[in-house]
Amino acid sequence: MLCIGVALETLSGEDAHTTVHGCLDLLEKFGINDVLVEFRESIYTRSAGPSLLKPVSDFDPTVDICGPLTPALGLFIAAQATPHAQGTGGFYLAKGGDSKKVLLVTARRVLFPPNERPNVGYARTKPSAPRRDIFPLGTKTFDNLIKSIKIRIGRHGIMAECYNWQIEKLQEREAGEDKEDAKKATGERKKIQRLLDEANEAMKALDEFHDEVTKKWSHPSQRILCHIAHSPPITLGDGTEGFTEDYAIVELDSSKVEKAFRGNVIDLGTF
Repeated sequence: MLCIGVALETLSGEDAHTTVHGCLDLLEKFGINDVLVEFRESIYTRSAGPSLLKPVSDFDPTVDICGPLTPALGLFIAAQATPHAQGTGGFYLAKGGDSKKVLLVTARRVLFPPNERPNVGYARTKPSAPRRDIFPLGTKTFDNLIKSIKIRIGRHGIMAECYNWQIEKLQEREAGEDKEDAKKATGERKKIQRLLDEANEAMKALDEFHDEVTKKWSHPSQRILCHIAHSPPITLGDGTEGFTEDYAIVELDSSKVEKAFRGNVIDLGTF
């Protein structure tokens, strides 16, 4: 059997007939005769792209800036259809049953901005149905991430200049006639040299991180992480009985989170 996938409602009967016979004629040239050609409506979804990052230690130069690209709680997300509107994921759930899928619960208004989308329920019940994709970092947050990396590189660069100036002054003292002062200067220079080496290593690591983020994460289509599975319309509580219902459930792409996922954990930062 030869299966040909086509987008929904895009193939006419005449084109299908022409294509089928073209395939059969080509196969017959290679001595393949007993083949059934079948068309199936399907949706192609690109799943390639980077995975979310693993947590790093407090000694890693990227520790203060890589958080938005890890699956820790508070993950910034936006719908592909409305990248300018974003919010944060709430908490993770196991899909349950025999499934190993992980779900993320967030507010409906994050993915369906009330001023841009009608307040109607949404559910993706068939795998062949078009997806409403979600990615980490809306437009503004991604731009802020890039800026934060550049700022940290600049800070280390300023400190490196200071360390180099201090080392030059200490070397002058080492060359002086006062042996006791020269000895003291040598000890201080070695300490400053270690700080300079750390600053240079940090700049190198941050440069590489910047290159990786801009190369692999810049375009929203590169960082598709999940899709909306279910979201009822927002219903308002009356203040005495019942509560406002405002949520959406998204299903994560397992291949993008399986190596970095640690469950419902919070990044407390370094301060």
